Amino acid sequence: MQMNYVYLIHILFVAPLLIYSGYIGNDLSEKCNNKEYVMMFKLLLIVGLVVLLYHGHAYLKINNYL
Repeated sequence: MQMNYVYLIHILFVAPLLIYSGYIGNDLSEKCNNKEYVMMFKLLLIVGLVVLLYHGHAYLKINNYL
């Protein structure tokens, strides 16, 4: 039952924070014509999506929804 909380925290808090940070950082670096960090913010957004998909799948699997 404790793993449910880990998965839920990652789904509800960690992944959205990573996705939001990557999106906002990418948008700001493009507006300021600072192409140095664009790839890093895109990578942060992708990591957020992977965290969301992985923990979402694990949460569904541990609760026998899949």
